[in-house]
Amino acid sequence: MKTENIFIWAIGVFTAVFSAFLFLMHISEFINVAVLKETENYPFGCECVSSFSYKKAKHYSIASFLYSMTFSLISFFSIRAVIRKKIRVTLITFITLIATLICQYYI
Repeated sequence: MKTENIFIWAIGVFTAVFSAFLFLMHISEFINVAVLKETENYPFGCECVSSFSYKKAKHYSIASFLYSMTFSLISFFSIRAVIRKKIRVTLITFITLIATLICQYYI
């Protein structure tokens, strides 16, 4: 195996594992807020939080659900790209992961 292939494989595996972890984190937040209605530990409506998703519990649960679905798709396509040895798709999934993390931070 060439060094380039090992590097691409490592990026693909990292992308798949990290996005799967983020999927689990966000889907658990969605279940806690939207399904179980456990909102007493969240500062919804607080002036100190600048994020749009913290304005109401409904906004937060929708944002958590959308992020969980995004991260699940990134993980799926990353695993698929690694198995099929698609270098371009592996790099696209990695870039999409980084872009989603940046969007998540600023929204």
